[in-house]
Amino acid sequence: MPALRPRQAEDLALRLLVRGARSKIVETHTGLSAYVLRSLRKDLGVAHAANGPIPYPGGGGLACRETQIHLSLFAAAYRRIGGNGVAARIDIDAVIGAHDLYHRAIEGAARLDINAAWLVARDLHSGWARLVHCPSCAVAYLAWDSAGTPPTCPYCALYDRDAGDPA
Repeated sequence: MPALRPRQAEDLALRLLVRGARSKIVETHTGLSAYVLRSLRKDLGVAHAANGPIPYPGGGGLACRETQIHLSLFAAAYRRIGGNGVAARIDIDAVIGAHDLYHRAIEGAARLDINAAWLVARDLHSGWARLVHCPSCAVAYLAWDSAGTPPTCPYCALYDRDAGDPA
């Protein structure tokens, strides 16, 4: 990751902090110290994000197919915005853009915060997760080899489950 100029680092930090990013994520992408980040949080009037490991929505792994769909929506937007380069590095601007797009698209029902979005980007970059294209519905979904959910399309699974329900 190229070094940011001081003003670029501060601008990026502000963009992340107002979205509730944890300090470690902001430090990683800006190079700013914890002291500077505390000062920026205070200036913004933003509460300090929780410490410790960042939990996935639903608590560790994929709790349900609905959560997998939310993660998949973000991942597809992230790949679209960041391009193929997201496999080579975490593109923090693409994380922010995809997170904002996800929130606009889901409006009111969004489950992912910026920290969970960053985790998805990290998992795509590391190869722990991948976008798989379903041959039945032609929609991309996020899959992990060790997530504890069946290696099938969550969209098709929910559609099949709800097929008998009147909408």
